Amino acid sequence: MQSVAILILMATQTPDTLPSGDEVVARYIEVKGGKTLLQSITSYRLRGEIRIDGETTSAFEIFQGKNRHVTINTLKDGSQTSHGTDGKHAWYIDQSGEAVAIKGEERLNYIRHYSTLHETLEWERQFEHIRCVRLTPIDGQGIVLK
Repeated sequence: MQSVAILILMATQTPDTLPSGDEVVARYIEVKGGKTLLQSITSYRLRGEIRIDGETTSAFEIFQGKNRHVTINTLKDGSQTSHGTDGKHAWYIDQSGEAVAIKGEERLNYIRHYSTLHETLEWERQFEHIRCVRLTPIDGQGIVLK
């Protein structure tokens, strides 16, 4: 019965009934604690894991500060990859431990992407426009935008 409700919800979505991209971003900022709180955060550490069909396939740890970023991925076999930037250089380290410099346009985009702690507050630096194309319930939970 729940899947029928989801299908009906998805079938009735039209561009006129979807929230604007700006509304979705504003709600996301609100849910994360609001603009003032986000602006007071100067660095963070995030740990998590990737699961597929209930099985952990990898774990990750992210360290982020303004103009500084490192992501460390630990794969199921214990090997690691990582990537990061110090605001001037960007790199990737593969499973063998070999470091490779990220160069050219890719380097510029990487550094720009990780130059901020709060992409949602500065999304215009990353994208020309943003829009909502579909609302999809996750784990049976509805999506509510107030």
